[in-house]
Amino acid sequence: MDIIDPKKATEKNIFPCIKECFKEDLRSVILYGSAASVSFNSTLSDINILILLDKNNTSSFIEFGKKSKKIIKKYRVSILILTFEEFINSADVFPMEYYDIYDCHVVIYGENIEGKLKLTSYNLRHQLEERLRGFSNQFRQAIIQSGGNHRFLKQNIKIIPAVIKTLMRSALRLKEVEVKNLTDKMVFDEIEKKYNVDMSVFSENMNKLKHEDIVSVITKILEIIDKITVQIDKLSSDIR
Repeated sequence: MDIIDPKKATEKNIFPCIKECFKEDLRSVILYGSAASVSFNSTLSDINILILLDKNNTSSFIEFGKKSKKIIKKYRVSILILTFEEFINSADVFPMEYYDIYDCHVVIYGENIEGKLKLTSYNLRHQLEERLRGFSNQFRQAIIQSGGNHRFLKQNIKIIPAVIKTLMRSALRLKEVEVKNLTDKMVFDEIEKKYNVDMSVFSENMNKLKHEDIVSVITKILEIIDKITVQIDKLSSDIR
């Protein structure tokens, strides 16, 4: 179904179930990602919700799973549940994700996270390098597994721009670029400026790639990732 207003949908249809199941353990309910921004697509986007608790309660999880099943499916809800302590103490492990949440969120209930998270460029650089190298390795494995099947390769290529966009937002943060209001095109444009790489391959329609162009596109993508990874690695001596 089309979701015109994710905030209203959360407050009216999703939050009551959250409150009923977690009761006094509930600390905060936070809408984040595209659902908390103007980039929300009413037809395609998920509603991302962060639920912060004072303590874990297995019975509450089971109850919430039963009562929210239909709601989650109907409203395309993606739930992240942590205790408040877990959330604060894991900022050094998941800085990429937490920077995105911090940059774009709306408090539906309870305590705000602003001023609570300790996010550092040092941890961000470390996680980003790990993700970039992991992406390259997984992509190469997918190429091998394809056995030269162009249809299989094309299916893998189609999802790459979205994955790359997330990685590139973090790369820009390391260059002290404010990414909160950047469109996808603006992200790639800024990467070209800050990392001196040609990102034009991502302006192509991956759904309409011809078989004869697939190898060329894959080669360009891997070259881009490798060039940026080298630069991110060199930043390690400058970031503390």
